[in-house]
Parts: sequence; structure tokens; C-alpha cells
Amino acid sequence: MASNIPINHHFVPECYLKGFSLERKQLYAYDKVKSLNKQYPTSSRNVCYIKNYYRIKESIVDLGRSPQFDPLFYEVEFFSKNIEAKYCATLGKIRSRAEEWLTNKSSCQVFDNLRDKELFAAYIAIQRYRLPWVRKDSVGFLHQFQRKAFDIYKSAFSKETEEGKLVNNLKYTSNKDLDSHYHTFVYANESLINQTQDRLLKKKWVFFVWENNTLYTSDNPIVSLQLLKNQPQLMAGLGTNGAQIIFPLSGRVLLVMYDGEQFPKKENYRVDCFNVANPRIIFTNQFYQYGYAKRHVLCSAKDFSYIENIRKRKGCELMLNDEFNFAVLADPQKIQRIARPVCIFPLAWCIVAKCKRWHAQILFFVLLVHSTYKFLPKCIEKFSPVHLSRSQF
Repeated sequence: MASNIPINHHFVPECYLKGFSLERKQLYAYDKVKSLNKQYPTSSRNVCYIKNYYRIKESIVDLGRSPQFDPLFYEVEFFSKNIEAKYCATLGKIRSRAEEWLTNKSSCQVFDNLRDKELFAAYIAIQRYRLPWVRKDSVGFLHQFQRKAFDIYKSAFSKETEEGKLVNNLKYTSNKDLDSHYHTFVYANESLINQTQDRLLKKKWVFFVWENNTLYTSDNPIVSLQLLKNQPQLMAGLGTNGAQIIFPLSGRVLLVMYDGEQFPKKENYRVDCFNVANPRIIFTNQFYQYGYAKRHVLCSAKDFSYIENIRKRKGCELMLNDEFNFAVLADPQKIQRIARPVCIFPLAWCIVAKCKRWHAQILFFVLLVHSTYKFLPKCIEKFSPVHLSRSQF
């Protein structure tokens, strides 16, 4: 019985990942964290999961009031039997229709009716909100709010009395066991899901089909590109004004959503229909799936040439953060080789400063300025966050 208890909880469903595998079994992973053997075969079972991710700890539940409480309710009942079952059925229908359209160019319509599209928009919202980085941000904000409230309470009740002294000795501590419980206030929040669903439905949906079946996905598969400046981040990026959403649905099918009101002059693609993907669209997906991936980039074939070209150009891995900047995970040996000539100057200056010959100090100062201009830009270019303008993509 114990062997049937799920331990590895997927934050990206297995049924979704199987759309990027060979015969729904094997897929290839590119690991941005590992230094060796970065490309290897794997399966949907072995990626995009965290142990006991949705488990609600028994220590925070009053079993006297809730004797029938199931710690795995959200993993088993909410996701596996409810959300993922319907989500995967919809995904399967879209994938099969894309295959039919690619073969005989029959009807390009993706959804039978508006209700199917509404449900799929809700599934996309839930997929976004269940990701680990969303949990980290939302739970972190909640802890910050509680800490501020605690400080206000402490300052209001602290007095030069015995009771005040007790209050002054209190310290705020966060209970990590509550994180999985707090996360349910996000991905299982019906009001939030409905609001996000409405925002997504206002966008123009364009489905692209690629013959080669080599689209990338990742452990952070829904990309939100902030195309308008100075817009507040809403709904984990899905509700931001002017945001463009890129979401690969399989190795062949790519969904792109854009704001028709902000960008009415977009290319004339058929909305809510299948369209033939061009190389530029494919490169956009491959680039951003790699950039936004936290660790794993996944593909049905061992074809990570896009990533290899980027790494060859920059000499290191790239991580795209929420501010639309690339944070560079650099090779420590490269840092050491470039930084060594710059870092040795403070020590040399201490030695030269003791020298009473003024011309030696002037000569060293000239060398210091020259070397700084020579080596420091290389450090900045290679190892500091690099802001890339949208015209470069």
C-alpha cells in the first residue's frame, strides 16, 4: 500500500511532457546546472518534479476537527484526478488535430466551441501558478507581510512593564511547513484563476505547427514577454498589459498569445487556427525556453544546437529573469583568468606606495589605468548581467 503513495510530485504534468518525447516514452534533457554530461536521455517521470511538493504537513492540521484529512489531497484528488485529467484530454485533442491539419490541411479550427477555449485558458493559468518560483514569490510576499504586521504589533504593545518586556522578547519566525498550504491560496484560488482566464481570453491566440517535431519546452514552459515598458507585473506575468505569451504544447505545436489592442498590426496570422511555423517563430521559442528554464530544457530529439550556438557566442549559460535581463552563470576558471590581472593591482600598489621615487608611482598609475580599461570591460561583458534589447532577437 505504501508503494502506491506518490512522492515525486510534478509541477509540470507528465502528460504534457510526453508530448515532447519519442513514442511517449523517452525525451532528451539539457541541464543548465550540471557542468558535465549536460545532454542526456530521460523520461517524463524523472524531470520537473519535487518530492512531496503538494503534501500538506500533518503538523499544521487539527486532526480532531478534520479526522478525514488527506495530506495528499492536492496531489491526488485536485491535480491527478481532476485538473490534469481534463487538461491532458484537451492537450491530446489539440495535438491530434494539429497532426491531421499537417497531413491534409483540413479544417484549421482548434476548438469546437468557446467553452473548450475557456477551460484551456484556466488550465494554462493553473499551470503557471503551480510552478516553484511562483510559490517562492507568493509565499515570500506573505511571510514579508506577516513580519511587517508582527513588527507593528510589537511596537504598539511594547511598554516599560512586565508585559511589555515579554513582548519585546518576541521574535518572528516563519514556519516552512506552511508553504505548501499557502501555495494552495494561489493555484486553487478560483477568483484568481477566473481573472487570469479572462485576461488570457482577451488576447489573440495563434497556433503554429512545426513539421520537425523538435520544439523545446522546459521546467518553466509558459514564457511571458513584457513588450511594454513600465508595466506592473500582474498574475505572474500572464495579466501584464501588452504581454506576449509563448507556450509550446508539443514537439510540433506552439501557442502564441498577443495583445491585439496594443499590437493591432501584428502579422496576419489566422487566430484560433493552425498556422505553418516559420524559422523565426521556432527560434523565438527555442531561445526563450532556454533562457527562462530554471534547470532543464527538454526536446524529443537530442538536438540542442540552438543552445550550443548561444553558449558558444557567450561562453557560459544564460538565465532569463523577471526583469528581462540575462544573469550569467559563468565558468569560475574564466573569471579567475580575467580577474587575476585586475585583482593583483591593489597588492602591487601597496608595494609601490612605499617606494619614495615619484616616477615609479606615476609609471604604475599609468599601467593601472591602461590595464583597467583593457581587462575590466571583459569582466563586465562576460560575467555581469547583460541587458538585451528586443531588436536583438
